[in-house]
Amino acid sequence: DGPSRAASDIDAFGPTTTGAVLLDAGCGAGAALVAAQGRFGSVTGVDIALRWLVICRKRLDELGIEANLVCADVESLPFEPGQFSHVLAVDVIEHVYDQGASIKALAEQLAPEGLLWLSAINRLWPGPHPSTGKWAAGYRRASAGKSGYDALRHVTSISAEQAQGMCEQ
Repeated sequence: DGPSRAASDIDAFGPTTTGAVLLDAGCGAGAALVAAQGRFGSVTGVDIALRWLVICRKRLDELGIEANLVCADVESLPFEPGQFSHVLAVDVIEHVYDQGASIKALAEQLAPEGLLWLSAINRLWPGPHPSTGKWAAGYRRASAGKSGYDALRHVTSISAEQAQGMCEQ
């Protein structure tokens, strides 16, 4: 149900025109790219994990959806600044090593009057981690060792106020 969940994030941009250009940072398997079909003149998905881009390409091809897919780190995107009218980063900012640099890199991709939709897992949320469904994900005792710990799922949760402050900067 990824595309139906991603539709609310795409809808948050409001109405778009055929000239609108979307960058989905951290596109994963392409749920938002599927949800964006018909809303943008072109769409580009970026993910640091090539394995997700392979899955995404297969999914998009099966659905007949055209999209550019690029394997890159959010902190050092390979695009000229100002290329995109809309930048989407859903549950990405908590998986980067430098949130401030990542937000800055995403903002630089925006054309004048462009829109950035950024969502992150709020570290003050009392429920289970939205990505894993487990309670207290991302928090562990230093003495717990590496057993059962996925080093590829780096998680640094920030508060809404911290994210807002980084965006304002």
